[in-house]
Amino acid sequence: MKTAIILYELRQIRALVDFLSSVSEEEKKSMTVIALGANIELELQKRGIPFQSGRDLRRTPHFECLTCAEKIGEELLSDRTFSFFSYRGVPLATLCTFVLQDYLTYLFYFVDVLTTLAEKYPQFTRIVLFPHTYIPLETDGIMAPLEASAAIDAARVVEQKYGFTIYIPKFETRAALFGARANTALFYTKRMLFGWGLFVLNTLVAATVPKKKIRVLASDNLRNISPFMQYLPEAELLLLDRMESRGAGLSAIWKHRMRFIHIQNFVSGAERRMARARASGFIKQWKRTQNANSALQKAEFRGNSLAQTLSVALENIVARGGQRAVDLINGAYALCEQMQPDVVLVRANFSTQIHFPILCYVARALGIPSLEVQHGLIYLGTRLGGAQSAVENIATYGSLTSNGYKKLGYTDDTLFNIGSPRFDAYRAMREKNMPMAAGNSIKPFTIACVVPAVLPHSWSDTYEIIEYLTGVAAAAARIPNVLVVLKLRPGPADEAFYRSVIARAFASVPHKIAQYEPFVDVCAEADAIIVIYSTTVLEALISGRPVIYNGMLEYHRALGKDLSGYTAAGAMIAANTQSELDQSLESLARDPQQRRQLVEKADAFMKRNYSFDGNASQKLANVVRLLTRKKLKPQL
Repeated sequence: MKTAIILYELRQIRALVDFLSSVSEEEKKSMTVIALGANIELELQKRGIPFQSGRDLRRTPHFECLTCAEKIGEELLSDRTFSFFSYRGVPLATLCTFVLQDYLTYLFYFVDVLTTLAEKYPQFTRIVLFPHTYIPLETDGIMAPLEASAAIDAARVVEQKYGFTIYIPKFETRAALFGARANTALFYTKRMLFGWGLFVLNTLVAATVPKKKIRVLASDNLRNISPFMQYLPEAELLLLDRMESRGAGLSAIWKHRMRFIHIQNFVSGAERRMARARASGFIKQWKRTQNANSALQKAEFRGNSLAQTLSVALENIVARGGQRAVDLINGAYALCEQMQPDVVLVRANFSTQIHFPILCYVARALGIPSLEVQHGLIYLGTRLGGAQSAVENIATYGSLTSNGYKKLGYTDDTLFNIGSPRFDAYRAMREKNMPMAAGNSIKPFTIACVVPAVLPHSWSDTYEIIEYLTGVAAAAARIPNVLVVLKLRPGPADEAFYRSVIARAFASVPHKIAQYEPFVDVCAEADAIIVIYSTTVLEALISGRPVIYNGMLEYHRALGKDLSGYTAAGAMIAANTQSELDQSLESLARDPQQRRQLVEKADAFMKRNYSFDGNASQKLANVVRLLTRKKLKPQL
């Protein structure tokens, strides 16, 4: 019997060492460690543990997995068997569609890998899988428990077809269990103390700062809200993200009569008990109807039936999701009735964070205008199918994205082409720093490069990150007197991996890492900018620098088709191969005239399609004033 030991998390290496120490030398000879990630491979190499790379086990492209997840998730929850799944006029099935689709991308990743393993290496008759190293908390997402077990669940799916056995080692020592419980207890203790501190702060603010004319209830990051609040001095701010209090500053808190609240604080004990009872009722109704769900019975991926696994996932949606949604709906009603906001502002009305759309549904029922401020490139996939039914109004980047939202049912009366308050800084930067450097012997030709995030189940895995960085380094190496500024996502996640890969890939190329620096500052020093599918496309174009769209990775190449209008207009260059990237960078570095022409065409394109004039903050303040005047009486 040959055994494949699958490692899909870096922290599982410790469990692997413990497991290998428990088996005989003879047994080890029949075992092969397979690493699903370049970061895992690097650590195994350091430890001298033999392994086989799992790089080639993924066969289904990221974007294909995404679209399949969207299709199946939409079909499952739009089926008539979910007609029971609603509460106080809120369609809970629609609410949870994106949640389910997001989980499916996790599941499909592992089904894809394990199916390839079974087909390519039929000699492995036993698969060893370690449990997820993170224990989900009660406060985590609806599908967090199933996302944590996605690898094992996928193995059960593939096992049905290929017949291998699955072994899940458990090396949970008494000390480890005690540590996990202690960490959980510490989390909830900190959470409770933090809540008490905010209660005291909120009470002081409410008692000492006079009420203002407009009250804004916002579920967004303060960095997105602060710019336009400066133009709305008559407004006070209620923030639903309590963690934003840490960086708000006392002067801003007092200036805007800012308070930090949580929807759950407005849910009574009786309502919580009712939510649990309602969730139990949902489960009973689902069990009576699940066999009639045609989408469930026919769901498959790579020839593997998903019916059994998805049945568990849907029950989790109904139970955990139903209870949480009922709690949040009751809490949102109580919050709005007690705090009386004049407008509700949300970051994304269709999200895995279901309190966003819930606020919109409740606000609509109570006659309170709701507004979403566009925060990313619009993607009109299946997962946005019900977005128009939640938030009433959207402040868009401009006419191009407004036309996209009109496909979802929005009208000119509910769309406001304002640009983006968080992009105003780019216009200001450009006015201060208009001349582009020529890339001469004094100043190096500076390339700003946006680095993709590590998201193996959806966007890009660690192997692709290495491929991406190696490709950029090879292109930059062809340019004399060059400097590459690599923009990483802030935060410690995968930081060590990024820095290790960058050190090797750019060993002979002058470079520096910008991780916590604002992207606007990175753009300011650049002569050219390499972007991927993200808002960095727009940020780079606004900054007045020539832009290259890097579509060398499959996911970004697929989504890059949505940006074909940009390249057709000459606003930016698309590079989908190494040779295209090489030629594009060399050409821009060599030819200042081409750089100027590219920026001129980009400016013309952006002016036609977007409203990035640097005045979005002021315009958004006016939109809030307008919506406040439209506040209606509650619907009966």
